[in-house]
Amino acid sequence: MTEARIPEEIMAAIAAVRPLSASANRLMETVNRPGHAASDVIDIVSADTGLTAAVLRTVNSAVYGLRDRIETVNRAVSYLGDRSVVSLAIRICAGDLYQQPLAGYHGEPGDLWQHCLHTAIAARAVAQHARSPLDPDLAYTAGLLHDIGKAVLNAWLVTRSGDLVPPIDERDPDFLDRERSVAGTDHPTIGAVLAHRWGLGRNLCYAIAFHHHPTMAPQAQQGLTYAVHLGDFLAMMGGHATGADAMMYPLDSGYDQHFQLDPLTIDRLMFASAQEYQRLAEALQ
Repeated sequence: MTEARIPEEIMAAIAAVRPLSASANRLMETVNRPGHAASDVIDIVSADTGLTAAVLRTVNSAVYGLRDRIETVNRAVSYLGDRSVVSLAIRICAGDLYQQPLAGYHGEPGDLWQHCLHTAIAARAVAQHARSPLDPDLAYTAGLLHDIGKAVLNAWLVTRSGDLVPPIDERDPDFLDRERSVAGTDHPTIGAVLAHRWGLGRNLCYAIAFHHHPTMAPQAQQGLTYAVHLGDFLAMMGGHATGADAMMYPLDSGYDQHFQLDPLTIDRLMFASAQEYQRLAEALQ
């Protein structure tokens, strides 16, 4: 990930962001490794008291409506599943980033988390229709992280955001152009550098860097990047965006090379993703 395109003061802001916890990093590495065992996830959660408490609190919430209280990590992780545990870990570690007001985007507190969670769910659903092998859980993780750069860039847009909203009759908008004109960089570039500093690996870094222009990703990462690209659109169409940039990006129709998706299937994915989002968002409160 190149840092040359990012102004010095924004690089300083990236450097000031605290790293993800060792538990969160290990969880993402483990869950995104094919053939991992449930015991691997359980061991990581058990070694982190904060994550253990969050997992037990979540599984025993009213959303799941369990008759008998679950009191062991083993049962809690088995019931929640890997994706929910990863979501909890990221929210615990980076909750201050995801929950901040997005005034620079005319967004509200929590909009970034809601959008990224919905994108993650939709990206995973899209990945299940891939023409070539693509790990749905990796797509989920990439979706959770794809817009994290907005949390850093937001401060530079706060006093200038009025200039970012394009005229209502403008055709083929690309909000990234407006970010670059104001801040000298854009949120995918910032997010990719942040992910690289967190040690998240090239698959996630490239998916974050090119989620609005997936053809720019290396060939090996294009399927994953397109899954996030489509998940991002499905989340915005489902009512979860981050403010003024909603639907202000071009849709790359090249996804057909990577996924078997007809209009009816896309409609079904949007509906199913919205339903799963509602359930999971309540559970993770």
